[in-house]
Amino acid sequence: MVLRQDILERVLQDLVVAELSESQRDKATAPDEHALTPHDESLDSFELYTVAAAVSIMFHVHETGLEDLLLARPRPQDWVEIVQRSLNASGKHISFRSSGSTGGKTLHQHNMSDLLREVEFFISALRRPTRIISTIPSHHIYGFLFTALLPSRLDIPIIDARGPAAVTRKYTAGDLLVSFPFALERMLHFGSMPGEGVTILCSTAPCPPELAAAIRSTGAELVEIYGSSETAGVGIRRADGEPYSLMPYLSRADTSDPSALVLCDAPASEQGQASQTERVIHMPDEVEWSGRRSFRPLRRRDGAVQVGGVNVYPEEVCEHIKRHPMVATAAVRTHKTKDGVRLKAFVVPRAATGNSTTHQPADSSDIEQQLREKLSAKLEAAARPIIYSFGTKLPRNELGKLRDWQV
Repeated sequence: MVLRQDILERVLQDLVVAELSESQRDKATAPDEHALTPHDESLDSFELYTVAAAVSIMFHVHETGLEDLLLARPRPQDWVEIVQRSLNASGKHISFRSSGSTGGKTLHQHNMSDLLREVEFFISALRRPTRIISTIPSHHIYGFLFTALLPSRLDIPIIDARGPAAVTRKYTAGDLLVSFPFALERMLHFGSMPGEGVTILCSTAPCPPELAAAIRSTGAELVEIYGSSETAGVGIRRADGEPYSLMPYLSRADTSDPSALVLCDAPASEQGQASQTERVIHMPDEVEWSGRRSFRPLRRRDGAVQVGGVNVYPEEVCEHIKRHPMVATAAVRTHKTKDGVRLKAFVVPRAATGNSTTHQPADSSDIEQQLREKLSAKLEAAARPIIYSFGTKLPRNELGKLRDWQV
């Protein structure tokens, strides 16, 4: 049994609620966050099919021939039993969707043995925790590794502290806090950052250097993890200003592509033996190497930016804005706020004329309202611009290249 039953129920609940939130984004009612599937008729047949398919795809239930039972027995306890049976029968693979929030989500398959090996590495690398406090969902790869596989392997309590619970909870020595930069920034802001004896894992987005230094100054052990939905964990960093160190079972590939890595199927303890197979994987960022086993991420290769731990693609958001019939062109960029990085948009309406980039057409408020309504129905909150600026032309520098603008 790979997953403890209560933990598997938590993973399924997170997955189903996420799928319902996506499919019901343009509806007035939100999904029930306390049940996998309701016992009444609140889910129509299409929604039930969608969430059942998501469960089957993530856990590869279709490989064991049990996927039809998800539709035939749509009760929470039945789904836990069905997925557990599937894991016990096969359980060789698991798939995760990337967290891109603009419709560009892609599916990434992993060998369960690779993920278990990563968990074993962290068990050896960290102080053994007495309980895990989680501020993240468990159906994405980072959450699955550290709030599902790890507590199942160690058989320790897992406590959900998403939202305000993260800043109001009392932490004790021996806790392992699994979090991400935005949540840690809020904890620091409200003076609730754990101190000595607590280990903090941080991933999903780069941890700003000043935040990392502030966390470590409290006495807590901060371990920054670099990874992605495509690669799982790639490297860790334990000290301010240091590069990331590769996981022991990864090595730099002998190619001209600095993002290419070799993943050995042999366990780390058997590295002296000939491995059965080797696979090349690619980091999502351009990186700078320091020797063969240390690196620094530079920038995303796919144009994504991190907003609240979610991969957001400004160019794709911009394309959504440009499709509005009253929009001639637009630009979308990141905007730093006191709560972290968000998006801002500069919009040129079709009726706009003149030469000023600061002139605001009379109908801009109507266009903004329509854009907000449109994007609210199509995009997750992280991908929606929070500030709109309007003008007769996009802001450009003396070379004609797009430049930033003040808001």
